[in-house]
This record gives sequence, C-alpha cells and structure tokens, in this order.
Amino acid sequence: MHSRITEIYMVAQGTSEIRVKREMVTLRAGDVIVVEPGEAHTFLFSSPDYFHFVAHVPGLSGEDARTEKSSVPRLRLGL
Repeated sequence: MHSRITEIYMVAQGTSEIRVKREMVTLRAGDVIVVEPGEAHTFLFSSPDYFHFVAHVPGLSGEDARTEKSSVPRLRLGL
C-alpha cells in the first residue's frame, strides 16, 4: 500500500487477478486500473505471459521511493 502514490497499471498482455480493498478484479490485455493512495491491493494470480506497465504519480526517488510502500494485513484485503 502507498500513502502518497497513485499507481496506474496498463496491461499489455496476458491476464491477472488483483484484489483492491476487498474487490477482486480480473485484468486482461488493454485494461487499465488505477489504485489510489491508501487502497490496499495485491496481485493474486497472473498468467505466464502477463505483462504490465505501471506509472507512479507522483514519481518519487531515492529514500522517498523506498519508504513509500507498506505491508497490508491479509485481513484488510478479505483474505
């Protein structure tokens, strides 16, 4: 989970299942999903050919980028 970064995933090929908060979303080539700051999320399954691009907004670097990500308890995702 991120406190300041919005993540924009753009799926190039394959399929994947992502859980955002307590909702399961299936991603396919051509899909885009936006994960807002504070939204708990995790990828649960990806096909062998799955490939995505991700944009972080705002872009952070150095120590800011390393400390931005935090773990989320499985219970918060309904797992």
